[in-house]
Amino acid sequence: MNTTYSASPIAEERIPVMLDRERAMIFNANTMMAFEKQTGKHYWKTIADLYELVKPQYEQMKQLRSNPETKPDDIMSLVMSGFLANVPVTDVTVLIWAAIHEYDGDNPVWPMTLPQVARYLNSPAAIIAAINGFIHGMSLNTPTTKEMGEYPARPHATVETRVASAGMNGGDSSIALPEDAFS
Repeated sequence: MNTTYSASPIAEERIPVMLDRERAMIFNANTMMAFEKQTGKHYWKTIADLYELVKPQYEQMKQLRSNPETKPDDIMSLVMSGFLANVPVTDVTVLIWAAIHEYDGDNPVWPMTLPQVARYLNSPAAIIAAINGFIHGMSLNTPTTKEMGEYPARPHATVETRVASAGMNGGDSSIALPEDAFS
């Protein structure tokens, strides 16, 4: 399943995921809002937490795969003990469900219910494939610094510099507070 759906003018990349059939994951605000409405959790915090959870396992996986002595059981052991043991299945299921929306004109629709998506995430391999696709899709749909451009920061100016350049002395105080007002 190496298909990448062609980009539309709205969603940059659509990533395939195998559930009841091959479906496309779409990464936009509708995905984010559906996840947040379903879980009550902040989408970007969940994504950041997911990345932090899977990063060590990805590094270990690279090392295992580069070693010719590695056995398939070694990889499955890492997946089961490290990766799947740390990733909340509820979050993964809702992320996948939220991402597989389609459009009826301009309106998003979700062709599967959450329990239906969960039914097809029925093995460690299916869950890992879905997570990998989701992470891949997020990375493909995240704009680069070059695409975003850089916003030039304003030079740092002290209060004194700003007051002097404005030609003001701060004016007379209209309310005099006692010296110990904030003690």
